[in-house]
Amino acid sequence: MALHQVKEKFLSLVYNDDFIQRILIYSINHRVQEFSDPLTTTLLFFMNTPLQIVLCESGILPFKTSLLPVFPYSLLTKEEIIVLEDIVRETHADFQKETMESSGQYTLTICTGNMQSAVMCKKKILTNFVYVMFKYNTYGNDFRICKTLCNIIIQRLMSRILIPSEHISFVVDFIETCSTSDSTRGLSLDMKISKSNKALEDTSNCLLQLSKANEIAAVSVLPKTCEDNEPKRKKKRTLKTNH
Repeated sequence: MALHQVKEKFLSLVYNDDFIQRILIYSINHRVQEFSDPLTTTLLFFMNTPLQIVLCESGILPFKTSLLPVFPYSLLTKEEIIVLEDIVRETHADFQKETMESSGQYTLTICTGNMQSAVMCKKKILTNFVYVMFKYNTYGNDFRICKTLCNIIIQRLMSRILIPSEHISFVVDFIETCSTSDSTRGLSLDMKISKSNKALEDTSNCLLQLSKANEIAAVSVLPKTCEDNEPKRKKKRTLKTNH
């Protein structure tokens, strides 16, 4: 497989809306360090960090940074696993680099040469972020908190990174559409969560913590994963949700 074909195959995987939603949720909830504003910081990493093809024992590292967690294979669909297997099998050994990290974890890097120029589309990241926030809204049909929160995040991003005005207009309109819809099934964008992600949808919660009316203390959209077996940390004060 030619290098440009490897790159196109990988980008078709990471640019998929369903994949973006899952890795965004996971990256926010399993951040490698505490950020004062985890939502804005994670979105900035997604927008600014070059993409890479790095596979390790526990999952994949699609972003060239150590400040985002490894995305576990357990949250990939069967089709996505097949795509990664094809990439590894069909890429010449000269373009595969094996390393052993300081943590003792084996990694395999696929060197495509021009992958450094590839970054995530800001518009896709923002629309999927908004979609996830409204999809896992815990306040019934009252979307005002989600709407306010999304608008705050957009304003913070605009002060930190250049985002085309047409992207902002689209996302603002999308927020309005979400906030006036009875459910996400009525949204105009074709961003439905696939059947393969149904388990994630059924076990996810959106827990919002607000320190002040206009400040975000923390936001979590928590899917249950194998990480539940890790030592329990001190619980944070959260809003109760009903299931």
